[in-house]
Amino acid sequence: MTPTRIRMTRALQLALLGGTVALALSACAPANPLVDDPNGPAVSGPAGGPAASADCLAAFPDSAFGYSSDASTARTVPAGWPQPDGVELCVVFQSSDYTAVLQYTTELEPEAVLDAWEPLLGGYATERSAGIAGWPILNAHAGDLEFAIQTDGSTNTVVVAFQEGDA
Repeated sequence: MTPTRIRMTRALQLALLGGTVALALSACAPANPLVDDPNGPAVSGPAGGPAASADCLAAFPDSAFGYSSDASTARTVPAGWPQPDGVELCVVFQSSDYTAVLQYTTELEPEAVLDAWEPLLGGYATERSAGIAGWPILNAHAGDLEFAIQTDGSTNTVVVAFQEGDA
């Protein structure tokens, strides 16, 4: 692995760690009336945006980034980004000119998430390893785009962080 690739991988892992910390902190938030209302969730997300599912609201309560099921709103996410069955896109944000993060919820086991995604990534070189807190991660790259799919079996969530160039 080249020094540039190592630096990009470390930066990507730090972005994932930041997303995981934000997720953990949001899990400590007070009860969310959109989730805890026995009549079901009310309108959520940014004004005019799509309503978030109860699973998304539970996994990412009070998301500071709003809720979105449209990955194309993040410039760094490749056009036609695949989404396997069994995962639901909840949060999309372009965190800088060169990085973007997608947050998903799932009922799949962590290895099953990666098993479902990996065949959809035909144009990318991929490598699995232990990620944050020992949950499996899939690192991938092609050209100047690198991304990581980090699973979290304790929260049934997945964070995908993208980085372009030498950001």
